[in-house]
Amino acid sequence: MPDPSPRHEVAHLGHVELRTPEPERSLDFFVRVLGLTENGTDGDSVYLRTWDDYEHHSLKLTAAKTSGAGRTAVRASSEDALERRVAALEERGLGVGWIDGDTGIGPTYLFRDPDGHELEIYWETERYTPPEHLRPALKNQAQAYPGRGNRVELCNPTGRLIFAPDWEPVTWTEAERAKGQAWGLKTIESFHTHGTPPVA
Repeated sequence: MPDPSPRHEVAHLGHVELRTPEPERSLDFFVRVLGLTENGTDGDSVYLRTWDDYEHHSLKLTAAKTSGAGRTAVRASSEDALERRVAALEERGLGVGWIDGDTGIGPTYLFRDPDGHELEIYWETERYTPPEHLRPALKNQAQAYPGRGNRVELCNPTGRLIFAPDWEPVTWTEAERAKGQAWGLKTIESFHTHGTPPVA
């Protein structure tokens, strides 16, 4: 019998909605600079997918009056897991209700986190297969996967991955952490001052 514990109920981050007051420039950035592929539109939104993505989209870019994150969607690990998570959300008073999911996504449940942010959880039974006319473009894209979030950061996955079973954990003190973002490097000032939505 499958383990019904919450740690196995959510498979992964599905997609993120990013709001932008400059939709044309934002679309150009994600397509031309980061190499995402446009995969349809719906009203003021454009769906974008990464190289070799097995879902319809990773990013939903939506025209808006100001920048900021819209809804974040997570994919349940199974249909049963989706039902259990919905029940748990409703029990905690966080549920909003079932909605029609984005294009290419199945039935979706809308809820709010304790801070009031809107999120979605869904279960998609079939792996997305891009139409034939998109496949050549996918083969020609850069091999680096873009970061997900309002501040776009690209990471090299071969950087600091430690899989040795005998590796001793490193404990960072508050004083060491204050020196910088990682490994003692100073955090660039804009990291603390530039973000979305803009703050007066």
